[in-house]
Parts: sequence; structure tokens; C-alpha cells
Amino acid sequence: MPHNFTLFETPLGSAGTAWSERGVSGVQLPEPDLAKARARLKRRFPGGVEASPPPEVRSAIREIMALLDGQPSDLSGVQLDMARVPAFDQQVYAVARTIPVGETVSYGQIARRLGDP
Repeated sequence: MPHNFTLFETPLGSAGTAWSERGVSGVQLPEPDLAKARARLKRRFPGGVEASPPPEVRSAIREIMALLDGQPSDLSGVQLDMARVPAFDQQVYAVARTIPVGETVSYGQIARRLGDP
């Protein structure tokens, strides 16, 4: 499935996100400059095309920007494309996405929720 990506500036540097028609497929944490962020996204998503994000991806970027600016933000509603994510990791993501904003859960607690302490 083809991926698109976009880059954006944050208080911590140049970041990016990739998506497919199924949802967000990756986020590139901030790099010192746009060229480095672009290069990482191109390595992670070979054949990915830099494009203007659709509304749901723009909304996710706004939420990411808020988090990086120290504001509370809830990303649990962001549609994800998990096609490239291993099954166990998908289970971990599913549990992690149930953690309420502002709360923390240990790795051990997540493992117990997965039934695999």
C-alpha cells in the first residue's frame, strides 16, 4: 500500500508523519533539520511521496504539536495503519491506547494486561 508523508516544524525540530489510505503509519520524531527528517521518512517508507496531508492527518499533527509544546493532548482517536506492525506490537499499541491522558502505566502492567507478564 503506498504511503505519503509530510514534514512539519515543532519546538524541538523538524518532524514528520506518514500515512496511507488506512491511517497514520508512522511518525518521525524531531530531527535538527528538514533534510534529516525527510531522509529518515524516505528510508522507513521507500517509495513514499511527500504530499499535503488529508484533514485527519492534519488533526493528528496538531495533537502531536500540542504534546511537543507541553500541552495535554489525546491521540487515542487517530486512525492507524498497522499493516507493517508485528502482531504482538499491535497488541501492545491497543493496550497503550487505552491509557488515559496524563496517566502512566509500567511495562509490567501492560504485560499483565496482555496476559504475558
